[in-house]
Amino acid sequence: MKSGFNDQNEMGVLYLVGTPIGNLEDITYRAKRVLGEVDTIFAEDTRKSRVLLSHLEIFNKAVVRYSEHDRAKSTQEVLNQLILGRQVALVTDAGMPSISDPGSHLVRAAVSGGHRVVVVPGPTAESAAVALAGVVDGPYLFVGFVRSARKWLKEQLSAAATANAALVGYLSPHDVAKVLFSLTELIGDEASVVLCREMTKLYEERIEGSLSELLENRRVVTPKGEYVLIIPSSSLPRGEEVDHSLLTQVIELCLDGDSTRSDRAKRIASLTGLARSQVYEALGG
Repeated sequence: MKSGFNDQNEMGVLYLVGTPIGNLEDITYRAKRVLGEVDTIFAEDTRKSRVLLSHLEIFNKAVVRYSEHDRAKSTQEVLNQLILGRQVALVTDAGMPSISDPGSHLVRAAVSGGHRVVVVPGPTAESAAVALAGVVDGPYLFVGFVRSARKWLKEQLSAAATANAALVGYLSPHDVAKVLFSLTELIGDEASVVLCREMTKLYEERIEGSLSELLENRRVVTPKGEYVLIIPSSSLPRGEEVDHSLLTQVIELCLDGDSTRSDRAKRIASLTGLARSQVYEALGG
């Protein structure tokens, strides 16, 4: 191999190569070099990958499809080459392998087989959108592709709120309006969110507003391209403030030695809305 590789010719190496998410100029010098030097490139879509390779003037390179639909077979094909001590690269349609794209299963298999795995980082729509949004000042929870199902959304919102983090996820065009509408029921139609559309591409766009405003936006009504949703932590629901007066009453009832356990359970249940049987059991003997 060329000098750019670590001198471990006796063992195979799997390179996870990040590729542009839109603008082909975002390819790194390192990614170009690695793609030009490996023995084989495994690609999510060989046609798209060949377009990139042609742009990079990399020709006559073995490009094999890595299929998530036949993951076991594809993974074994990669492992067979690694066992022979070859250098192989995995690329997806756009962005980083293993991040909402194929790759994580292959990484585990390669590591389990004692092979070396090297990351060649590249752009991701998630991090690019977080930077463009300008509303994430601390941690954020990335959930992959956002679903419109109310239960799933509620769970993710709760997890982000608990961590005091923003929520970030990808949106397919046909899901944009459905997800935003579901969010109005969970965090209110005045909650402010940001949509980032077509990251790094010619029509890249940042759209910010309340959920009610966005549901009237033409890019939501007639969506085009791929979207990233960013909900700042300030828009997430918070736990209700503790009613200290109520809390004091409950504590006093728990400590009231002059009343029976049954009576205390009945009164606490009426104050808190809890089931009387649950309170009775919690009070103990």
